[in-house]
Amino acid sequence: MKKDRKTILVKATILFLLAFPTHFLFKWLPNQITAIFFPVNESLMEHLKMIFTNYFIFYSFLFILRKPLKLNNVYLTMLIASCFNILIFFALYLPIYYRFKEHLLVTLLLYFLTILFTEWLVCPILQQKEKKELEMISMIIIPLLFFILAYFTFYPLKNPFFFDPIKEDYGLNQGLSSK
Repeated sequence: MKKDRKTILVKATILFLLAFPTHFLFKWLPNQITAIFFPVNESLMEHLKMIFTNYFIFYSFLFILRKPLKLNNVYLTMLIASCFNILIFFALYLPIYYRFKEHLLVTLLLYFLTILFTEWLVCPILQQKEKKELEMISMIIIPLLFFILAYFTFYPLKNPFFFDPIKEDYGLNQGLSSK
């Protein structure tokens, strides 16, 4: 199946740009709802949640436009793409982060490239024949994953993946208790 390079580039760019407002949404609107979907601190886990949320927002718009765009399997594609992007991004990012610490330009470039690669891989799924059972299963798994991510926001494990190196704390950093 032919992969449309322009469409893949546009999708990857939108997904990448979506990370900027979603990264700061909890800071702008601190409440329990935004804490569920958007990063509450600078931990690696909260950035994983941001990636998942970005894909969910973007693919929800594609779901709305699926008929005029002739797309199928939108939530299945979202689930596969977001999980694959998270895995590949962290597989490449973590060794760099632990060796050299945070370098924003490297992080952003790596994030864009992993989105681009992921969109290239999942592009054919959107044009395949509709897989209703898998789409329904995806629509069950997605809220479950949001629940798990939210749980770890409110009850983080005490390990480096959940640690906010800026505030030197875990989870919400008591961000909602004073509000």
